Amino acid sequence: MDATSLIGPAVVAAVISGLVSGIGILLSTRTARAIHTEKLAFDREQAERKMTADIELGERKLTADIALAARKFEYDRDLDAWKRRTSLAEEVLAGFYQAKDIIDAARSPGSLGGESDTRQKESWETEADSRLLDSYYWPIERLRNKDEFFAQFLARRYGFIALFGSDAGQPFLDLWRIRGEICTHADRHPSKSTHGLFTGRP
Repeated sequence: MDATSLIGPAVVAAVISGLVSGIGILLSTRTARAIHTEKLAFDREQAERKMTADIELGERKLTADIALAARKFEYDRDLDAWKRRTSLAEEVLAGFYQAKDIIDAARSPGSLGGESDTRQKESWETEADSRLLDSYYWPIERLRNKDEFFAQFLARRYGFIALFGSDAGQPFLDLWRIRGEICTHADRHPSKSTHGLFTGRP
């Protein structure tokens, strides 16, 4: 057997080995490329899913934040309205209590002195007439001394109506009517032509 007979098979084996290696490298490269492509596609899909999920989560959070802000605004608005209604109701109730005390004091008998000084005396009055007429005038003068309070209190009627409805203004009118009736009845005194009925003289 000579060297040339060995070279032929060795060359063939080398060629075959090279072909196998080349095919292996080619397959390995294609496989790696396919795997890499699939991985890129998978990563892209995952990224898109994550982006979509983040967008949806952000939208839901924004919607929830808007709804929460709206509820908080409504709550704050309702709470503020409730505070204003409560505060005004307390002030008005205190005013009615004060008005009651003023009316009770105006109708109380007796005088502390100096009252009825503003009453215009009639020419026919005797000292006894004046004392009696003055006693009838005390409620008028006492109530007129509180005219500013009654005017300011009556002016609160409109704000009260705005918060509680038109029917809520009726107690203010009733109070004003009562004050007027007290003044009207207290101011009814005999005229000069009928003073005999008042004094008991003919």
